[in-house]
Amino acid sequence: MKKLLVASALLALATSTQAQTGQPVPLPLPPKVESNLPGDVAGQDVRLVKGCYVYIYEGEVFPLEDASGKQICK
Repeated sequence: MKKLLVASALLALATSTQAQTGQPVPLPLPPKVESNLPGDVAGQDVRLVKGCYVYIYEGEVFPLEDASGKQICK
């Protein structure tokens, strides 16, 4: 029973983490995303969360914003 509870907790954590980091975006990236991506962030670190682009940098998730500071969404 204890193993089942631990397994359930780990599954919930994994699901929650994926919801926060989103789904990988297929390459090549859309031009607006590519042109606004920080130079030290790789294309494979871009994700789509609830229709908007984010990127993962040093383990943290950041919104991908255009030059005016507005988050880039699909």
